[in-house]
Amino acid sequence: MKKVMICIYIIMLSMALIGCEGNGSSSIDDAYESTEDNVFEYNVEDIQFEWLPEMEYTTERKLINDMKKFVCYFAGESWGEPEIMIGVNIETKKMYVNKGMGGMDGSDSTCNLDDENIEELLNIIEKYKIQDWEYKYILEDCEDIDDGYYAWDIYMQYGDGSIEKHCGEANSFRKSEVQPSNYIEFRTAMVEFTDKFLKGFCGLDLAERTNETKPLDQMKKIVCKFLCDIHDKGEIVAIDIDNKKLYVGYDINEMDSVEPTCALSDSDIEEILNIIEIYKVQEWEQFYKYEEDEESGHYVWDIYMENEDRTVEIHHGFTNKPDGEEVKPSTYDEFKTAIEEFVDKCVSRGL
Repeated sequence: MKKVMICIYIIMLSMALIGCEGNGSSSIDDAYESTEDNVFEYNVEDIQFEWLPEMEYTTERKLINDMKKFVCYFAGESWGEPEIMIGVNIETKKMYVNKGMGGMDGSDSTCNLDDENIEELLNIIEKYKIQDWEYKYILEDCEDIDDGYYAWDIYMQYGDGSIEKHCGEANSFRKSEVQPSNYIEFRTAMVEFTDKFLKGFCGLDLAERTNETKPLDQMKKIVCKFLCDIHDKGEIVAIDIDNKKLYVGYDINEMDSVEPTCALSDSDIEEILNIIEIYKVQEWEQFYKYEEDEESGHYVWDIYMENEDRTVEIHHGFTNKPDGEEVKPSTYDEFKTAIEEFVDKCVSRGL
């Protein structure tokens, strides 16, 4: 059972790192060309983000100013806290957040950076001495503790095509044992660096969490992801209250770059806030978790509510039972029905 859980996590992490196929990027094999001595060398300019986990790594110290690509992946530090992946193409000055490494190639960037932003990023890497970290921080016996799985990864590609990697993996119960001494400070610095560029839906995963119930009239964004398999997009409904826009069926990281499903009126905004109040969503627990011994999949639901001060209130459920009854608040089903009826009405009206 414990080994099965770890295998599942590794598969999930690999999917996050590699990203989806079919994004138009070429294969890693296309970057290699034959030489007269039958030694194969890759074209440095063709290296893509999704290849970094597959390539050989160097232990040779390189100049930070020669860095071409930078990727860091951070698992959540507590139950319910989402994982974060940040990728920066230093040459093109583009940053990608939570797109998967395959999604960083040939797709729209989360935001564009300038020379000062790039300098700030490199200063963070230098300040926290990332190049001095060990290559691997791994607990060989972590499968002996059945308490979830935890990992982090850092990739740095340099001008000569060499790849530097640092990583850690363990059971979440022992995650501090695979963290360099200044890991949390570096993680915080990277989240803060990234967060200032993210004002849309894609910034919700990085925003400061709050347990404080804020007035409904301070709410700016709402995202509801109803119970689904952890590998699926599921039913996602998002509302941009300030701009009066409704998004249906998009991933949270897609909403800032797509057209809304429909526009909303002032009365629609009032109605959605009333639904949240009627079903006491703000009174739900922050995290609901239930697992049985048998392995039968993983199912999740999420509610994000962004406030005027950009703090985010999150409610989350996680279980391995597809009906999810053990992780549903008492008003969950009624709330879900009310949201679905609200969406149907707005979409059919065609505003």
